Amino acid sequence: MLGGSKGRSVAMGSRRKDLVTGLAVEGAGAEVLVFEDTFEELDMDIWEHDITMSGGGNWEFQYYTNNRTNSFVEEGVLYLQPTLTAETLGEENVLGEKPFRYDMWGMWPSDACTSNAFYGCERMSDAGAQLVINPIQSARLRTTGTFTFQYGRLEVEAKLPRGDWLWPAIWLLPEKNAYGQWPASGEIDLMESRGNKPGYSKGGFDSFGSCMHWGPYFALDKFEMTCQSYTLPKGTRTFNDDFHVFGLAWDENGLFTYLDTEDQKILEVKFDKPFFKRGAFVDLPGTHNPWEGRSNAAPFDQPFYLILNVAVGGLSNFFADGEHGKPWTNTGTGAPYLFAKAKEEWYPTWAGRDSALQVKSVRVWQKPGQGTAKILGQKLGAGAATASADAGEGDDAVVAPTYRHSSGGAAGSGSTGGWIFGSLLFLVLASAGVAYGVYLRMGGFPGIGNRVGGGGAAYTSVTGPAPYQAASSSVLATTSTQQRR
Repeated sequence: MLGGSKGRSVAMGSRRKDLVTGLAVEGAGAEVLVFEDTFEELDMDIWEHDITMSGGGNWEFQYYTNNRTNSFVEEGVLYLQPTLTAETLGEENVLGEKPFRYDMWGMWPSDACTSNAFYGCERMSDAGAQLVINPIQSARLRTTGTFTFQYGRLEVEAKLPRGDWLWPAIWLLPEKNAYGQWPASGEIDLMESRGNKPGYSKGGFDSFGSCMHWGPYFALDKFEMTCQSYTLPKGTRTFNDDFHVFGLAWDENGLFTYLDTEDQKILEVKFDKPFFKRGAFVDLPGTHNPWEGRSNAAPFDQPFYLILNVAVGGLSNFFADGEHGKPWTNTGTGAPYLFAKAKEEWYPTWAGRDSALQVKSVRVWQKPGQGTAKILGQKLGAGAATASADAGEGDDAVVAPTYRHSSGGAAGSGSTGGWIFGSLLFLVLASAGVAYGVYLRMGGFPGIGNRVGGGGAAYTSVTGPAPYQAASSSVLATTSTQQRR
């Protein structure tokens, strides 16, 4: 994962050896590989799953879960594969032919719901009220708390999905909201695309965009000033046909995104003025400058983490109303219900594995003294760690601390005591699983209603335009400024 074991390049003192071309590049400022995943497996130590129905703050139609149907590795490729929720819960439950409640609170820490914003941990369906459970299952992986970096070069080799209303993204959010809630602390969208066919007005799977989100608060997001899209030449192969490198080069002086090589820039933003001045926020009385006293790079001067996901639809203007047979509107009611009922129109455009975001590799390089990086709680220091002074010219020095995949168990795991303990733990967990299964089938414990299914606790209707309904009045007042996918 980290270092030179599988990398494109590794540190060699003042040299960088490219393991693809075999060439060595001279110079004390040469980049050092600080993070790499070539997906020999889905590394749960690095990639955490979001588990929520919140819809990314845009009332999107997917929910994110952790299973090997929606996120898996096959032959060195990570797949984020959207599927129909009906295949898991049954169409009658998704559509609410009888009132049905579904929650994602989880039983163990490893399957706990990660966000209750927008009723993300518990919802209900009711066909009479045009309320549905999120009709699509998908996956969102992130390196929150496992890998972050400030400045450097990121490259993600990926193939984009095709299928109407798919919304794949490769993006970054700040490790800490040092300047306040979104978008005051920034967001970097390396790649966002649409699965609609080429010719779609906002761009299909032959197009993608790069954006930066920033502003003192939610209503003052000035992303349109730092957003750029790219469409492949007409008649050429699409982003669904081939893998491409989506790159980001970022330092204290500015950033740019690129396609395949650094000379094919997509978005370029120089940090030549404060973002408060760039957005003309000085002309808005009562608006405080959250970046006051900081460099021109703020809020993009902090460590960020990586996110990979496939969203579907939603009520933002990412998909324009009245085009391409869109079966819902961004301002109307019952959008997820209308989307689900129109399945025969859009689902035939989905193409199995070709409707997945496919990722071959994720790599990050830094120059010595450039920014910071942290993996699994271990800081690499100011800029990429230097190579061992004892490494000879012919040696591959490894960036420390080194992180590698391992299929072996921990030391001592083969002892008799460990085997007995593991067996007892398995029996306890298995018994708990059986008991929990009975609990689900019997409709829950007395007095608390069903965990999954109809009946149980009373439901409180949602006021306002919310297209989903919460199953508990305790979350009805939830509001959020979380923004994305």
